Amino acid sequence: MDEQGGVCSDNRQQQLPWSVRLKITKEVANAVTYLHSKSWIEDKVMGTAGFIDPSYFSTGIVSGYTDVFSFGILSLVILSGRPAVFAGSFGFSDSIHDYMRVLHEKGELFLELGDEFGGKSMYTFLEMALRCCEKRKEDRPKMIEVAKEIKLIEKSLDVASRKYKDKGGKKVYLA
Repeated sequence: MDEQGGVCSDNRQQQLPWSVRLKITKEVANAVTYLHSKSWIEDKVMGTAGFIDPSYFSTGIVSGYTDVFSFGILSLVILSGRPAVFAGSFGFSDSIHDYMRVLHEKGELFLELGDEFGGKSMYTFLEMALRCCEKRKEDRPKMIEVAKEIKLIEKSLDVASRKYKDKGGKKVYLA
């Protein structure tokens, strides 16, 4: 992540390839899932603006769903390349969650889709990230479900990205 919370390569204008960003989120999801299998320790919650579950502020209760919310925000940041909180319209702060949710609801996705298959996996990933950020924690998936879904998205991208070559009217699969 860059200093603004976005995800770019050395050239600030270009994002990391989608397959790399997907791999990063898969590894983070697996790590958080592993941590959820361990004993919990009570401690003060620390975090970065925009990543902390709003229900924590109202209840003071931390659960696995608190991490799911934060992971959903991280996923939106990685998908979009925007920070969790940024200057929106008319100089007001905007959250990546609200921004992406509105675009999704309007059908105005900003993603520059490189190909049909990458686009489908990005859209599926976006929907998963938005589910992680549901207002009611009961409506959010468990972290293990998120990790499994990302693994399926990655597999579908791998299969879709394999090249096909046309030989005499037949498409030949190239591994």
